[in-house]
Amino acid sequence: MLYLGFALFNAILFAKASQKVSYKIFHQPFLLDFIKFSVLSLILGLDLR
Repeated sequence: MLYLGFALFNAILFAKASQKVSYKIFHQPFLLDFIKFSVLSLILGLDLR
């Protein structure tokens, strides 16, 4: 139960941070593509290490 709350808190924190950062990096295609690739890699379970 505590872990669930912690995960939810991190998700909300990440959402707020990404909202602030998103408009800053919107005009940087390389960084945006890198973030998309990172998210896709996490979803697909690829190991980037």
